[in-house]
Amino acid sequence: LRELAEHVPVMVFGHGWDAVEPAARGRIGVHGPLTGGAMHAVLRAAGVVVTTGDWESTPIAMVKVRLLEAAFAGAVQVAQRSPDLAAYFPADEVPRYDDIGDLAPLCASLLADPDHARAAASRAHLRALDEHTWGHRFGEIAADLGLAPTPAEPPFEPPAVWRVGLCAAASDAERRHSHRLAAALYAAAGDLMGVART
Repeated sequence: LRELAEHVPVMVFGHGWDAVEPAARGRIGVHGPLTGGAMHAVLRAAGVVVTTGDWESTPIAMVKVRLLEAAFAGAVQVAQRSPDLAAYFPADEVPRYDDIGDLAPLCASLLADPDHARAAASRAHLRALDEHTWGHRFGEIAADLGLAPTPAEPPFEPPAVWRVGLCAAASDAERRHSHRLAAALYAAAGDLMGVART
């Protein structure tokens, strides 16, 4: 990180960074942990998110959840090269690095051309939404386990006279200011305008 900070501005977020002595931090901006919306906002606003693959100080070339977190946030990112990375994103959406010799110039070039970097991030974001949601992943897991998906039953369609009766009851409940009951009856009848009104 200190070596990278000699070439581009570096900020780190998370538990434990504040324990690093200020003298040892060099030019690195240290911040505490982020959760939820704040994490997504920081990822999205960053010039470049560096997505590592190693585990702590152990060199392991793997894909981590941060790869998808950053893509879902729409972040510009570079990822440490690993054998599985190509199964997630092509290099023109998430560029790869092997070591600091690759990383520093790659970050500098992305920061120098933010339009190009944001276009790549946008493509990665769309791919994440199209291919990497839990809906897709559960389907793949089920297929790998040989579990056939059960066909979805068609939604129940009540007869028209039933819907008219529900709407009459909903209207009566609305007149009596029983808005929660009215909304439930309108919803059961499929009257979205009634639900919106109540």
